[in-house]
Amino acid sequence: MLGITDPAVRQSYLVASKLVRGKVKARQIPSVIRYMVPAKKRLHIEAFFMFIMHVDDIVDHKVHSIPVREHRMDEWEAMFARAVANELPVAGTTSSEDEETHAHVARAFVHTMRTFGQPLKDVPPYVAGQRRTLFVTEYETEEKLEEFIQTVTLLPSSWANAILEPITPDSNVLCRRAATAFQLIDFILDVKQDLDEGRIYFPLDRMAKYGLDRAALKRQLDRGDISEGLRELMVDEIKRAKEMYDSGRDWPKSVHPASRAFAEWDYHTNGLKLDALIKADGEHLTPGFRMPPSIKLKAVANMYFDIAKGVRDDLSVRYGRRAVEV
Repeated sequence: MLGITDPAVRQSYLVASKLVRGKVKARQIPSVIRYMVPAKKRLHIEAFFMFIMHVDDIVDHKVHSIPVREHRMDEWEAMFARAVANELPVAGTTSSEDEETHAHVARAFVHTMRTFGQPLKDVPPYVAGQRRTLFVTEYETEEKLEEFIQTVTLLPSSWANAILEPITPDSNVLCRRAATAFQLIDFILDVKQDLDEGRIYFPLDRMAKYGLDRAALKRQLDRGDISEGLRELMVDEIKRAKEMYDSGRDWPKSVHPASRAFAEWDYHTNGLKLDALIKADGEHLTPGFRMPPSIKLKAVANMYFDIAKGVRDDLSVRYGRRAVEV
């Protein structure tokens, strides 16, 4: 298994790979995107995404009460600390299936972080940021929202970028700009869903400039009665996302050619969402709005094009079938 000789680590990678494929299928994400990165990195990128989705699922498990979710976060953090200390329990000796999953995800992720030289000390701040979302449901100022983005969005984006293998000095900066843009796009697209779940990701002081507060926003979204102020807020948020998106446009070029297909797919897919939002001009908040079918078709076409390109570049780098600029 590509140089991984420890049987426990090998098993954890296999478990994480199986788990992540089930989760991306449930999220309607094609599992074939794993072929956009070289074979030697697939288990690592899957371990990374499994870690992200595992923590996210603990925090967002709506069936569980907040105290139960807090308890599960405590268990997860304890297991992660044991992984860092190389003191994880032997497989099959944990007290529950939940703890067994914690152990496998932690072991594979810690190994990936170490493989790519990423600081494990940055993981607890990320987990703490996720834990705060159990209680923090709104952000008074831009600075408060920025704290959320810095920990929950930008820390893991740097880890993912390391796996993709940066080849330019500004790669991490470009990746962080791209990740911020993707997050802003999600905030805009998911505003009603987030609000239904009790969260809002637009700073309250900025909303106030458009004559809006939390109650007014929910009332308008529930009724489908979109005021001019709300429409202007959305248009300005889309403009902010576009500016950030454009500033990170060179990110895919800043990672290794054999991993570039994944970055290009991620960038292009979010660009399609952004283009649709720009054309909608605030109408995405109206009842019955759906992304144009062409968006999905183009995303799928880009996905398979990028998979083919990724496999080609992987073979080129490994076997020298054609010159690749690095």
